[in-house]
Amino acid sequence: MIIKKIINPLTNEYFRVKEIIHSNEFPWFYQPSKSGNVFDPDHGGNPDDLSFYSHKIVERPSRNTGTLVSKITSELFSEVQVMLNQIFQHNGMSPNVIYRINLNVTSPCSTKKSSYHVDLEVPHNVFIIYMSDFDGGETYVIEDGEEKVVLPEEDDILLFDGSLKHSFSPPSGNKRRIVMVVNFY
Repeated sequence: MIIKKIINPLTNEYFRVKEIIHSNEFPWFYQPSKSGNVFDPDHGGNPDDLSFYSHKIVERPSRNTGTLVSKITSELFSEVQVMLNQIFQHNGMSPNVIYRINLNVTSPCSTKKSSYHVDLEVPHNVFIIYMSDFDGGETYVIEDGEEKVVLPEEDDILLFDGSLKHSFSPPSGNKRRIVMVVNFY
């Protein structure tokens, strides 16, 4: 699979989810590193990596944590599931399983780029939905040994094979970069 943008049908349900996650009452949880447990399991990751806030909707399975099944962890799940089904249907896609749904928010900072990583240890696809307006905040994907750069715009949806290592830059200016990452097969 090549890296591609797919169509966002911009449904009422999509805008409702955006409204919820942009509210001042939506819970975000600090993550010290994009690389998670990869470099330093005792302290949450690579100290030189990009920190961010997240909201897990469906938590990923992982051998590293001993969690072999995905787990719904947010009350937002039902609304997000409807929204994703509309996007999949609009694009003629019918996934077999959704392993993970996570919202990430990154603020401007001096770190240039997150570490390259893959999201799961099993075959999967990655869907990134850009859910805010921001400057910068590029997504980088290594495809055939070459770094591809995606310049995102609000409401874009990026799709690529989950075996491809990827990374991102923080936004510039004073806006937050909010994305929904969906791992599915």
